Amino acid sequence: FPLRNREHILEGSEQQIRAKLDLLGFIEIPEEIYNLSLLKLRQKEALCRICELLKTLGIPVYLLIGNDDHISGNDWDRTLSDYGICSLNLMVYELEGFKMVGFQYVPPTPWNTNNELPEDRLADELTRIEPYIDRKTILITHGPPKNILDRTGNGLRVGSESIYRLVKEKQPMFHIFGHIHEAFGKATID
Repeated sequence: FPLRNREHILEGSEQQIRAKLDLLGFIEIPEEIYNLSLLKLRQKEALCRICELLKTLGIPVYLLIGNDDHISGNDWDRTLSDYGICSLNLMVYELEGFKMVGFQYVPPTPWNTNNELPEDRLADELTRIEPYIDRKTILITHGPPKNILDRTGNGLRVGSESIYRLVKEKQPMFHIFGHIHEAFGKATID
């Protein structure tokens, strides 16, 4: 189902709607039983189901944790490893003469989610992957660079200045990112 057409998410039977929401990472937990331990358990169960499906593709799969994923980094990496899936964060993979480099952190949000870092700490973490980025690199970050597909539904620009500087300076072949659900598209800088 197309993510751009959000009205389609809520079409179909209850089972179809729940499956769509589950694949998007929305896990229904009634308020009276909400607790972080249960949320982590449900997310881990969902991650295992997704990994099981991805494993059937028979091709290499690389995943990057999001800021709404509450599974600890070590547990995330262990789970992916159990299914033969590669975790991308702060890792470099060689792919037929190209490099793929990942980075999971995002600037702070109003919701105080996981994997948020203030811009100065985000810049420090980026230095760990900077030496590996060049014109033959596919850079995959969870968050966008500042002023590039980083506009939220209320019009705010929330991308990272540090990611922007890294991309501008190193000029990777591609920079693929997500995080901002309302911002779709592609852009070319310099």
